[in-house]
Amino acid sequence: MVHPVKYRAELRLPAQGATETEAILAQWRVMPGDFFAVGDILAQAESDKSVFDFEAPCSGRVVALNFEVGASVPLESTVIVIETDDPTVLQWSVNAIPVEISVSSEEMPDFEKTGTSETITDVAPPPGTVGPVSASTLEDDACSSVPGKPSAVPNVATPQAATICSAEPIFLGFGSFVPARVVENEELLEHFPDVTADYMYRVTGVHRRHWATPEEHPSDLAAAAATAAIADAGIECSQIDALLVATTTPDAAMPSTACILASKLGLDGIPAFDLNAACSGWLYAVGVARGLITTGVAKTILIVSVDLQSRLLDRHDRSTLFLFGDGAGASILTADSAITSNAGTRLSSQYGKARLRWLQMTSDIRGLTWARRMTPGDCIPGAEQGTQGTDPYVRMDGPGIFRAASEAMTHSIRLALEATGWSPSEVTKVIPHQANSRILRVIEKHTDFAPGTFHVNLEEYGNTASASIPISVCSLRSQLRPSDKLILCAAGAGITIAAAAIEWLT
Repeated sequence: MVHPVKYRAELRLPAQGATETEAILAQWRVMPGDFFAVGDILAQAESDKSVFDFEAPCSGRVVALNFEVGASVPLESTVIVIETDDPTVLQWSVNAIPVEISVSSEEMPDFEKTGTSETITDVAPPPGTVGPVSASTLEDDACSSVPGKPSAVPNVATPQAATICSAEPIFLGFGSFVPARVVENEELLEHFPDVTADYMYRVTGVHRRHWATPEEHPSDLAAAAATAAIADAGIECSQIDALLVATTTPDAAMPSTACILASKLGLDGIPAFDLNAACSGWLYAVGVARGLITTGVAKTILIVSVDLQSRLLDRHDRSTLFLFGDGAGASILTADSAITSNAGTRLSSQYGKARLRWLQMTSDIRGLTWARRMTPGDCIPGAEQGTQGTDPYVRMDGPGIFRAASEAMTHSIRLALEATGWSPSEVTKVIPHQANSRILRVIEKHTDFAPGTFHVNLEEYGNTASASIPISVCSLRSQLRPSDKLILCAAGAGITIAAAAIEWLT
């Protein structure tokens, strides 16, 4: 009989930590031509951290094994090629393609014989679909990950409202700020005698980062970035009629950092609130600001993203310690030419810095435990504050977040190209969230942009979480020219996923 094995996909070994770059292939459990079921062990591999089983993310058949036992396998490389009739492969594998293969009924195992024999012509996943997660699963996994077990692959939802922005709001100005204190890799090696500063640079892309002093608070960083953005826009504070702050490290549980910032800037009588979308925070805030503008709630909005992670890092956890830097980024978004400059001249669109052309936001709750911190605030509470038994540090499930971030941002970039009609050759710069160099290399490898299109500033700033995109825009602005096209994308804890397309104006 003819059985359509509808998709061919390439699988990679999952990282066992954010700083892992390769693993040793210890044993194959399958051979070319073998059928397997979801959850079957395909191979066993060994990383610096552990020996782990490589489990099948779906059922299917082995086409090819790309490495021999004993080989050192880069985690960016395809280790096995499979064929499957599971359509969800299109959501978590950037290389999946539809195929149709003839297979005799004698070759098919029982679980394959139950499949339909009809050809599926529409292979796109339904918009907005997200796989189910039970409450009991979240409770069991809320504070832990299973060593050596690959995480579930993300089901990246396609947002239904991801369209060209009809209102086309304009960015009037940008600003950023990082603390003066610079921390080199060498300073962080005390508890890691087996690694060097150069090794940590090679696996993370970070040479140095900026960390706040004990006297600096998130609102201080936010105020400096906001002041720079206001000056860049050429407006008065009185012309701002809403304030949004994206942060995972607020000054306090309440009042909000936005209200604290409003007090520092002398802003009163306007909506001011925080939102938490982790590393996607700035793009989420832009989306919310666009909604406020579209509905007439506000015309000119100050958007600030700030994260101060340095105090929240376990000095014995190299999967997080070497990655993060502190920083803040800010922008002014307005309804086209709705405001006047501080010189009293009405601003037309030509005086703005950039126009928002498209934006999307979504999430995948199956990534709920992949990046987490179980206590709030910008510092580690003392024992007297009742935190006994609670892990106060930033934790990351390396395999899960690596796969989720690379797949989600790749998917978002493709959505941006499709929605805008831009070709890769027309895009001046792609500005991804500065997660780590391995994730950025994977995204770049699986998109069709010219070399140098991806902007990377990890070497100097590290991962500044929600602030990384506006900081990147500020560092790029001297290179940008009118009509330059930019794609911005991010993925963060939750997992949250967001992307935008903007066109530079000046």
